[in-house]
Amino acid sequence: MTPSLADAAKDFHLEEYKRLVGEIQSLRDSQNDFEKYALLAIAAFYAWFLSQPVQVLGHIPLPAYVGWIPAVISLIALSRALIARHGILRISRYLLRIEKTYSSASYDPTTQIPGWETTMWAARRGWRIWVPSAGPAVTWALVAPATVAIALLWKP
Repeated sequence: MTPSLADAAKDFHLEEYKRLVGEIQSLRDSQNDFEKYALLAIAAFYAWFLSQPVQVLGHIPLPAYVGWIPAVISLIALSRALIARHGILRISRYLLRIEKTYSSASYDPTTQIPGWETTMWAARRGWRIWVPSAGPAVTWALVAPATVAIALLWKP
């Protein structure tokens, strides 16, 4: 007995759904690792900087561009976080379409549980700013201006 085209499409979308949920988790794991190492690099730079001996005039003899190292790291991290967030939201919207396509037409919220994406989008009325994918973007939106300000104030 051969499966019908509708069954094949449903199986395809189920497998695609599983793969895309895995891709979201992979993006989040990668972003978390990058965020951890970037923050560690910035902290290591400032720890090294503060441990340098101060000269007679109170200035550390380093070229001006050295102060921009943490700023560049944080700006790269911010852009990477925004790109990852955009990708996660794009996948999320597609998963929502799959959920809506295969949810029951006779959906009863008292006896059935909607899909995760349906629940997340409904809870925030489509505006998903405070979800886990926003965490790194918010972190870097705070860190990047601070490191840029330090770089601008850097007087070697």
